Amino acid sequence: MRSIGDRRGLWVFLFLISGLPAHFSVLVLLFNPVGALPCVLLTWTVLVVSGYRIWRIDHPYRSARRQIARGVYLFVSFAAGLIGLLLVRAEPMLFEIAAAVWLGLTLLLGLALWFAERGRPAT
Repeated sequence: MRSIGDRRGLWVFLFLISGLPAHFSVLVLLFNPVGALPCVLLTWTVLVVSGYRIWRIDHPYRSARRQIARGVYLFVSFAAGLIGLLLVRAEPMLFEIAAAVWLGLTLLLGLALWFAERGRPAT
């Protein structure tokens, strides 16, 4: 007999059942934050735990931390690029300033590495 943690059908059912109330609770949260907070915490906790259990059953040998870190990295780099493009579109002079700062930092890093390599004893 399988344990409750390995029953994918149960976790999918919980995920599907908690999805609609979780989204609805976020809408209610906008209008009544104090009253909706318990509902938000309960439904989103069930949603996140059941989603994690489904992922864990489907990928038993993969690291969840690594997957989340990869997703966060992609989101942050996309958001930074988008914000950069919007800033450059709003004020084109910012591109020239950013390019000059990037070039200066690259030169400083190169100089620092050159000095560090020069001061290292021979092996």
